Amino acid sequence: MIDESSPALFRFGLSFVVGFFLAFIFRKVITITLLNAGAIATAAIVLHKTNIINLDWDAVESQAKHGVDYARNASSNLKEVVLGYAPSSASAVAGLFFGARHRV
Repeated sequence: MIDESSPALFRFGLSFVVGFFLAFIFRKVITITLLNAGAIATAAIVLHKTNIINLDWDAVESQAKHGVDYARNASSNLKEVVLGYAPSSASAVAGLFFGARHRV
């Protein structure tokens, strides 16, 4: 019985672990990205207010929209690849949930 169920249990466990680590890493990347974006935005605003630099806000806005669109497309492609390789979607979703909630 154990020998017959081992491959299935391994797939479920692997899906959970992959989902857990993907969510954990994704959460860390988002945190670091938001902190860096906030620091850059604050520096740009301070430098603009002190007339050290002159920014074209329309160009900044268009580049930000382009970056958000690129990130949205890349994340949807990554989701499709991960879910295609995850044999158990329910186990992977559970891993994503617990990985996103885990704090170090």
